[in-house]
Amino acid sequence: VHGPFDLLVDYGTFDDLNSRDRDAYVREVTALAAPRARFLLWCFEWQLLRWERVITAILPFGGLALIPGEVAQRFGCFFDIEPIAGQQDLARWPRGWAAYLMTRLGT
Repeated sequence: VHGPFDLLVDYGTFDDLNSRDRDAYVREVTALAAPRARFLLWCFEWQLLRWERVITAILPFGGLALIPGEVAQRFGCFFDIEPIAGQQDLARWPRGWAAYLMTRLGT
């Protein structure tokens, strides 16, 4: 893959990764994004219940959802982050989702 790119889109990949792979993902996306590039991220997002944290720690497939604030924590140094949509309902499945439109910092 070559870059940099002016537009990047993730529709449900980042939230499936484990913590280590999420760190690598952020490094790769940041490197691929041109200054002022736009990055649209759609993900599952909710505060994981205890049993969900246990399951994701045991199973080898990665994550289940991002926790609220994780996008800002992981991408905030590199992107201006604008939440553009989302919903949480702990009584339903999936329990929540979010969409963010981010702009790569830089000139």
